[in-house]
Parts: sequence; C-alpha cells; structure tokens
Amino acid sequence: MFGPQFVGDTDELLRLLREKPVVRETLAWLLPEAILSDPGGRESRRQSLQALLQQGDPAVQAVAGKILAAISESDPASSSTEQLLGRIAARLKSGDAPSIQIALNEARLLPVTPPDLMSDVSRTAGTHPSPEIRLAARQALRRLQPGADVGDECCGDERAAVPFEPDRRQSVSKAITDLAQGVNTAVVAAGRLATVEDRFWKQHPEDRASTIRLLDALLQDPEPTLVEAAANALSRLRTDAPKPVFTLEELQPLFKAMEASLTPGEYAVAMRDFHASIEPLSSAMGISAGTESLVPATLVPMLLVGPLHENRRAFEAMADAMRRIDPRLPVPSLNP
Repeated sequence: MFGPQFVGDTDELLRLLREKPVVRETLAWLLPEAILSDPGGRESRRQSLQALLQQGDPAVQAVAGKILAAISESDPASSSTEQLLGRIAARLKSGDAPSIQIALNEARLLPVTPPDLMSDVSRTAGTHPSPEIRLAARQALRRLQPGADVGDECCGDERAAVPFEPDRRQSVSKAITDLAQGVNTAVVAAGRLATVEDRFWKQHPEDRASTIRLLDALLQDPEPTLVEAAANALSRLRTDAPKPVFTLEELQPLFKAMEASLTPGEYAVAMRDFHASIEPLSSAMGISAGTESLVPATLVPMLLVGPLHENRRAFEAMADAMRRIDPRLPVPSLNP
C-alpha cells in the first residue's frame, strides 16, 4: 500500500496526530502500516508514540495506544516469515472476524504473497458470511494484485439495468450485499443505495447500520471511483454530517473564492499547505494524486482558519462558497 515516496511523510503524520484533532481517527488506521513499511525508522517512531502516551491529552493518548497495539500485533519482524505465514493462514481459517481482519492487514505487509495464501484470501472474499469481511478480503486482494478487480460478477451497466424498488427490503438487501463485490458492481450498488428513501432506513435501522459500516470501509478502497460512490451514498444516509470526501472539482468554487479574495502570495501559501496535508492521506488510502485526488471533508474547513483571524472579507467569501458545496461542513468560529 505504501511506496518508498510515502515513508518520509510518516513524521508529518505523527505531527498531525499531535496537532490536528480532526484527523486523529483517520491516523489510527493509517499510521500503523506507514510505520511498519519503514523498518529503518520503525523503532524511533515507536518511541515517539510512547512519548505521546505521557502527554496530558487523553485523546492523543488513546490514539497513540491504539497505534502501538496495532504495530505490536502486526510487526513482521517479531516472527520468521514461515511463522508469520502460518499465523496468517490460521487466522484466515478461524472464521473469527477480528482475527481475519488482522490476518488481512499482515498479508498486505508481506514482500511476496505465496499462491496458497492468495487462495485463502480469495476463499475468504467469496465465502465468509460477513459482508464486511468479504469486502476487506476483496480490498486486500486488489492491493496484493494491483489492477485486478476481484469478484465482479457482471459489469456495471448490466446491474444498473435491473429495476430497483427501494421500498422492497429484498432489493435493498441485494444492493447492500453487492457492496462487497467487485469494483463495478459495488459502484453501481452504492449509487442505487443513495436513491433509497429516508422512510425505508427509518423502518429498517439495522439495514442502515450495516450499509454505513460497508460504505465506511469502502472509503479506504484503492479505487477512487469506488471511494467517491461510497462518499455520495454516505452523504445521503448521514444527513447530519458532511459528505466524507470531495473531489477537487467539487471544491473548485471554494478555490475560486480563495483566489479572488486573497493576495496571490496568500493564495499560493494556502494551497501549498492544503495539498501538503491531503496528499499523504490520499496516498495512504491508495488514491493517486492529481485529477483523481479526493479530499477528506475534515481538511476542508482548515482553509478558513487563517482568513478567520487575518482577513474577514476573504473568510466570509470562502465560508459562503463552502456552504454552497455542502451546508453541513463546519465553519470555523472565534468562539470557543
């Protein structure tokens, strides 16, 4: 998942853990793999996390403890390759969802994945009774075999042509199950679930909860189109929260308001700092930088922090543009 270009950004992620409360939960799943991907710097970063446990902020302590536990659990240096492979295989065959999730994380850290282990992961993706585990296994397979779309039983156009009746639980249940299929099928399923009326979710809260869990998992998928489809569906299900990620195209009204309200130098610095924050997160989520970059919603309001204190005219123009993009995005305030 992490290439050599990402290793140098691990210290920046540790800094964000200390200073940016809005991204701590994201870092809880992002940092373990980043640290384990850099054997040379692993011990020094482990020491940095242990130092954070001594700080007074309980939120920082909780996330640091969670990351340290994940590192200790998944550190391939603690066992020989043969022992590690045996442990992964045993966990995959256990049927226990938490154990399987640990095994999938460990498998992605192996330099080479043996064919028999690939078969075990593929079997999990196709037969495990939990849609969440099937989805996690399919995501692991796509990272172990880049470019392969595992389990797409039909193309998106064929599935989209099937009449969808959102007031019938069977139809919705099928769409929920399809979220754990291949990319094309899951993209279509997410789009169809976004059309389900609110009254259905109120009548079937357990289906809503299951759908949200699967869509949250898809936000970490390496395929940008699938992440975007999941974000759109989550935006419909969670009416009290902003859309979880935005494309750069969707944020263009905000960027234009910034450019019109700030000096050229202020605008250049703001955009530089903005991209410095989002690119490590995008890379860690498997999303390529550039035209397909997706921006976590928690980072968008940060663009307004500087103008809030230094340029009220720019702040108002930018806040207005942000509300038009998504009125649920929180606007920074001087009030505590």
